[in-house]
Amino acid sequence: DNMGSLIIEVQDVGVYAHRADAATYESVLDEAMLHSANGAGGSPPPAQDMMDPRNIRYIQSSIAKIFCCGRMVRDTMEKLRRRDISPFEIPPICVFEWRGRIYTSDNRRLWAFKKAGVVEVPVLRTMASRVDPDKFTTRNNGTSIRMRG
Repeated sequence: DNMGSLIIEVQDVGVYAHRADAATYESVLDEAMLHSANGAGGSPPPAQDMMDPRNIRYIQSSIAKIFCCGRMVRDTMEKLRRRDISPFEIPPICVFEWRGRIYTSDNRRLWAFKKAGVVEVPVLRTMASRVDPDKFTTRNNGTSIRMRG
């Protein structure tokens, strides 16, 4: 199988997934988090922290315009902006410290939060070593990202 072996680790602070090759970590994490999404009705589960997305950086230079579940990233952003959905209805983003700054590999969700003007989002902390190194494609220290397509 050319997809590589899938490793999912469940720990006290969240679900982490990665592939042994460069296949998409974010898609696997999205799927894992969708299956464990909270049903807390708008409040974060105790294991989550909250952060201002403006303080989180991207690790990639570009993102796809569609989430792995088939939803359009821009539609999610618009729903967040109109407050049709809450940030708590979206799986939390995993964040980690790298080179003295906070980054995420959940770039599509971060883009939607930032563009919608959301000022507080649920996050799960992880370590940079858990992120596929091939995902680090940013050329501007994660300050902006381009949507493909």
